[in-house]
Amino acid sequence: MMKTSRIAALAAITIFATVPLGACAAPDSTEADASPETRATTHEVEGFWHHDKLVTSKGKELPIEGVFLMHDGEFLEQAVMGAPLDTPAAEGAEAMAHAGPYEVTPEGIKLTAEQTIAISEAAAEPLSFTPSTHHDITAANTGDNLTLTFGSGTVQTFTRIPASDIAIRRFANGRLALTGNRFVLVAGDASEVVSGYGTFVRSGDKMTLSAKRWAESTKQKARIASDLTVEATLTDTALTLSDGREFPILR
Repeated sequence: MMKTSRIAALAAITIFATVPLGACAAPDSTEADASPETRATTHEVEGFWHHDKLVTSKGKELPIEGVFLMHDGEFLEQAVMGAPLDTPAAEGAEAMAHAGPYEVTPEGIKLTAEQTIAISEAAAEPLSFTPSTHHDITAANTGDNLTLTFGSGTVQTFTRIPASDIAIRRFANGRLALTGNRFVLVAGDASEVVSGYGTFVRSGDKMTLSAKRWAESTKQKARIASDLTVEATLTDTALTLSDGREFPILR
């Protein structure tokens, strides 16, 4: 039902708009008229954000459930799209994830996505992966709400999730962010990826991840799920999932 080209475009239009979509939709006047004082700074953009709305450059609103975390020059994003949202593992559900460094600009932020991941269970080729893409984004922040406007005209809005003690572990091919009892995971390459977000319980090196959304894929097969429990081990040197997949931590 979903085509590979559709999935590749999906990752582009939703977060980084790397695929041209034709004429850009006009942004809401409150976004277009935002004063310099409401534009993002490091302090204003940094934090943990929940996706509220995604509107493509053609003005189409897409259902989305996900999070975007930015902290100390690094970011992670993971989200699932599909209808209905309470059954994201249904046939046709799609997932995306991105991670990498960012820097503040006068108009917002500049991101370097070291991983741009799009997944679909229903596609003949379920995994689309693009490394090292660069994106300039206008950011407007009103305190607990954030609007990101991409070069193509795609607009995303977010609500802040209270977060403290944010820590990011960096892998050669991704990142793991922990804040309080919440996690965001984005890892993988062109052959295999895994991503998710939710809450966790930790006892020593052992972790139980309660993933609100989880998506993983090889070139042949994808899995998108909600409310999934994943056992893992986290040490100073690696994150290891219970099935043996290991992600060494860069020091």
